[in-house]
Amino acid sequence: MGKVRTLLFAGAAGAALMYFLDPDRGEGRRAVARDRFSGLVRKGKINVERQARYREGQVEGLMHQVKTKGREGPAEDDIVVKDRVESQVFGRRGFPKGQINAEVVEGRLRLDGELESEAEISEVINECRSVQGVREVESYLHVKGTMAPSKASARRAG
Repeated sequence: MGKVRTLLFAGAAGAALMYFLDPDRGEGRRAVARDRFSGLVRKGKINVERQARYREGQVEGLMHQVKTKGREGPAEDDIVVKDRVESQVFGRRGFPKGQINAEVVEGRLRLDGELESEAEISEVINECRSVQGVREVESYLHVKGTMAPSKASARRAG
C-alpha cells in the first residue's frame, strides 16, 4: 500500500514538473500560477486583518461594559428617553401607540390610555421599565370600558 502511494505521488509530481517546465508554454503557466497564489495570499491577509479589527472591537466593547457596570450615568434628556420608549416599545413591539400617551419628566415615565386587557397593560409597563433611561413608570393605563385611574381618584375626592 505504501509503495502504491509513493508511486502515485511521484507520478503526480512528475506531471506537475512537466506542466510547469514545458519549453513552449511553461513560462505562461508559471506566471498564472504565481499570480493566483499571490492573490490567495493577499485575500488571506485581508481576511485576517478584518477579523483582527472585528475582535478588537468586541474586546473594546466588553472593556467598556466592565468599566461602566454599576455606574449610573448622568440623567438623560427626557425627550430622548420618550423617543426611545416610543421606538422600542411602541415601534418594535407593536403596542398601539395611538392609544397610549407617554410623558417623561426627570426619568419618570407616565403612561395614560386604554388597552384591551390587564395582561396587555402589564406587558407594556414591563417593556417600558426595561428601556434605558426610564427610572420609574407611573401607569394610568386602564382596560377599555373602565374608568381611568386618574379620573376615579378625582371623583372620589370630589
